[in-house]
Amino acid sequence: MVSSPSLGTLPTEIFQNIVSHLGRQHIKHLSLMNKRLRAQSLPLLFRHARVSFSPAGLAALRGIADADHLSQNVVCVTYSVTDILDPRTGNAEHFASELYSTRSYVEDETDHYFLTNGRMETFPEYKTVFPAFQPIAKSQRTVLDTRMDMDVVPAALCKFPKLAKFTLSYNIPAVEPCFLPMMRWLKRNRNAPLEHHLNVVVHGIRQARSHNIRISTFEFDGREEEWGHFDVATSSGSLREILDDVEVLRLFCPRAVLNEIFAQPLFPHLREIDVCISYHKMLPSFEAFINRHASTIRSIQCHEDIPICKSLGSLIKWPGVSQNLIVHCIPWLPQFNCF
Repeated sequence: MVSSPSLGTLPTEIFQNIVSHLGRQHIKHLSLMNKRLRAQSLPLLFRHARVSFSPAGLAALRGIADADHLSQNVVCVTYSVTDILDPRTGNAEHFASELYSTRSYVEDETDHYFLTNGRMETFPEYKTVFPAFQPIAKSQRTVLDTRMDMDVVPAALCKFPKLAKFTLSYNIPAVEPCFLPMMRWLKRNRNAPLEHHLNVVVHGIRQARSHNIRISTFEFDGREEEWGHFDVATSSGSLREILDDVEVLRLFCPRAVLNEIFAQPLFPHLREIDVCISYHKMLPSFEAFINRHASTIRSIQCHEDIPICKSLGSLIKWPGVSQNLIVHCIPWLPQFNCF
């Protein structure tokens, strides 16, 4: 094993090949040892910027973007967004009297525990609900009232000259303890959260294009249950604009997004699609989508359902298509790396 002082004397490419196998915390530790190691570690530490829909997350993104020695290293951005809670969630009186009463809570939790466990169980007292949601609701209002996400995300994307990949991940708010049944009561409305977040991303991509920064890889990730709540068709225009320049499209979990994208017209630059398909009824629309892109698609990677993957053989019999098409059927694994 090469000692830490010796690592600093290695050429940058060799150093990064070695250190890329280390965990993030180990790389952080190396970066604090001396100036040379710090300079060599920064491209690895800031290659992938992961930020959340929160004041702290957006402030961190702005800090990276405003620091030239950091922003030049960013190649990937993951933006983790959540449902937007009803504004009354942050007010104790409105929460109890207008939004979510004690009776509703007891009924929902009783049904949830019975359906989940097949038996009745004790659940947290109602008085613990509001304190669990208040910090999330308050931070969301801070972001929305100041337009922090709409300002920070587009401005940041313009300052990452190497940016090549953007991931939009949609999940439930990080509430502890997790009161799942009541989420449907506390959302602002059905489609507003998704429309809001997509508008932020669209604005960011427009701004990046105006600075000659083209995001070639786009990924949709997150919980199937959360994406499934939305009528994604209402945001088809935003999806179209987001994906207009995309060469590599990765679709993990969100079936609602798959259905809408498969219904879209041609994406002229698309050459690779990486997708989870776990429903046979989606195959016809997927086949139509692939056939529309027969002149550009060079690679299909399919995860999760091997029988469905095997049926992809019928999708690649295109007359007059000269390029070799690669079909990978691989079990789904979380995507921790940038590419």
